[in-house]
Amino acid sequence: MALIPRRRHSKVCDRLSQSGYDALAPSLFDRLEPGVQLGYSVEDVDKGRDLRSRLDWNDALNDTLASISYLAQSGPVAVVGFCYGGAIAWLAASTPHARMAVCYYGSYIHQFRDQHPQCPVLLHFGALDSIIPLENVEDIRAENTEANPDICIYPDAGHGFNCDLRDSFHGPSAELAWQRTLDFLSQNFTRA
Repeated sequence: MALIPRRRHSKVCDRLSQSGYDALAPSLFDRLEPGVQLGYSVEDVDKGRDLRSRLDWNDALNDTLASISYLAQSGPVAVVGFCYGGAIAWLAASTPHARMAVCYYGSYIHQFRDQHPQCPVLLHFGALDSIIPLENVEDIRAENTEANPDICIYPDAGHGFNCDLRDSFHGPSAELAWQRTLDFLSQNFTRA
């Protein structure tokens, strides 16, 4: 399941579907502006930040958990999130509902590092990320030694490296992260 209502995430859902997974992207911002579609223009990014700042974390998590409940009717559910959605995926992993989570450059995970995952988690971070310093990544690792999330750091990548609609896109890192994501899902769905 991919999080945040951006056109990019429908592409992620399509890629997951092509790999044999059911995929759903809940429209978390519909609580504030029904039907909102955001891209990566300066105006859309600013609007997304505004919506995110007004969206209650518990509401976003509850909407995500409702999506998990819906998909769980046909089997175990993984949550895949990017940036803000990466933090929501982390929070979902700290509940008994998600069976696994993949978080790409989860910009608020550091804030919630004391919410310990209850399932396997894969984290992707860019070493050149100006939003998430590597010290924060190390804090996340140190705070979660028991949960032991898999943390992958991409030396030539910054924030948003997986999104081909952004200037920060880094193809080699994106390809490697996507393959690691598919391998992680395959391995953990086999165990589920």
